[in-house]
Amino acid sequence: MKSAAIITAAGSGSRMGIEKNKVLLPLEGKTVIETAVLSFINSEKFQKIIITHSPEDIEQLKIALKELSIPLQFVEGGSTRQESVYKGLKALESDNPDTVLIHDAARPWISRTLICNILEQTQKTGSAVPVIPSVNAMKKIDERGKITEHLQREKTVSAQTPQGFQFSRILKAHEKAASENYEAIDDTELWDRYFDSVSTVPGEVANIKITYKKDLAGI
Repeated sequence: MKSAAIITAAGSGSRMGIEKNKVLLPLEGKTVIETAVLSFINSEKFQKIIITHSPEDIEQLKIALKELSIPLQFVEGGSTRQESVYKGLKALESDNPDTVLIHDAARPWISRTLICNILEQTQKTGSAVPVIPSVNAMKKIDERGKITEHLQREKTVSAQTPQGFQFSRILKAHEKAASENYEAIDDTELWDRYFDSVSTVPGEVANIKITYKKDLAGI
């Protein structure tokens, strides 16, 4: 089966208080983006990798990834993550892979094992997302910041990426969402809205998303 990956790198460093895209920061002798992409390359499961990016970052991204051998395609992202993923999916349309994994470049500590587990589950069920158990008391709040519901921790999880999908159907889900101007939390919500519930696999505690400066220390 043909597989492709979309790695979203069109973010910024605003929450870290820096002026450059956080995926271009140094990490373990490489950059955040290179570390993330290498995990997918080392899995030897993907025929193409799409990198979505902001226009101002394209040259630095190409420099950071110039030594990588697998075919990379740079696709200019949109104003939201959802729009960036949609553009990445459209860029893959001519390749027509069977499955696609969608990953945040700001999660550089993704392991080869987790990538393979997600891919295998996606090929079995059509979709897959890595999740880890909630460790805090989970609450729902309203627009005033007041708690409206106390959720059972045992029934909640934290979703990670990569999220895997049958390519043709996740593309169709994004097309439907675009036509309805529907903005989802992530790609699993679109799959759930237009097709079916998403299957899960155990995630990894180390697979954190770099958001603040302290996160660069890893686990």
